[in-house]
Amino acid sequence: MGKRALHAGTAPLTINGVINCALRNYRDVTMVGPSTRFFEMCAGIWPAMPTPLDAQSNLDVDACKRLVVHVADGGASGLWLMGTGAGFASLATRTRAAAIDAYFLANAGRLPVIVGVSDNSLDVIRENLSALHSYEPIGVFATAPYYFRYDEEDVVRFFRQIADASPFPFVIYHNETNTKTSLTIPVVRELSQHDNIVGIKDSTCDLGYHLQLLAEFADREDFRVISGDDYGVICGPAVGTKTFVAAAPLIAPDLVGALARAVAVGDVATSRRLQRLHSHLLQIYSLRSGSDSGFLAGQATALALLGLTAGVTPEPCRPASAEETEFVRSALVSAGVVQPEQRQQSIPDNKEI
Repeated sequence: MGKRALHAGTAPLTINGVINCALRNYRDVTMVGPSTRFFEMCAGIWPAMPTPLDAQSNLDVDACKRLVVHVADGGASGLWLMGTGAGFASLATRTRAAAIDAYFLANAGRLPVIVGVSDNSLDVIRENLSALHSYEPIGVFATAPYYFRYDEEDVVRFFRQIADASPFPFVIYHNETNTKTSLTIPVVRELSQHDNIVGIKDSTCDLGYHLQLLAEFADREDFRVISGDDYGVICGPAVGTKTFVAAAPLIAPDLVGALARAVAVGDVATSRRLQRLHSHLLQIYSLRSGSDSGFLAGQATALALLGLTAGVTPEPCRPASAEETEFVRSALVSAGVVQPEQRQQSIPDNKEI
């Protein structure tokens, strides 16, 4: 079936209709084709799930269960696994596999799932795809290679080979900062012609580029533009973005969902009030001058303060210091996520493990 015929006659999803799609069981649509299932379910707000570790740096399976309940009860639309927020590039293959298994078991079909298979090696990516054969993700994603610099022709070839190998609909994960690869609009247009490439997650944090993507694919129901920017929920609903993958919904899914709904319906007063809280929340990711180390440490610390994880960071990322922990706690209080009198959780030091 050609890509143009995939979605004929299907009413487009709107942000109001999908923000709370966690209330429906995605198994209702698993009997249709995989690409159709992807477009039906890949909408709304998807938290980028972490890889919770215990004091011995092993996967914390119970924390996976708590995290699924936390985001699902908070109104998340799906689970985005093994992305940047999971620290995938720092994990052993066995830990990645264990985390995917734990999340699928904890989720038990409650929310749709999209899984990352990223690696520099196409052979490893094929192995990652094969390891998913017993699960039911609605799609998979991968970044461009992130060590050597490649030209556009190499990158197009790389993504096409992943799409050819994948039994699941494939999403391009565009993270220019971490991969040193910029995907121009013509390159994305070319890749979008592949029958199994169904979308792009735009994590450039460049609003102008995101708007160009939306304009380019405005009439394409067979290609989804996904926002990978935490600030995307502030303007995205108003400009046509249907899907948001972000870090903040992991911490406060109800706050982010309420903000997106307020923006979508044009409730300016509520949008402004919630946007202020949202801005305070995003401060937890600003540790260490906004480095990836600060992002992972801030996220782990916030989850520990909420009692969801042990707060252990993947090596070589060091855990938050006492001063950094207090900064994160203060940001959570300012965002209304925790109460001022809430006791601070003990954050383990990786060096003491």
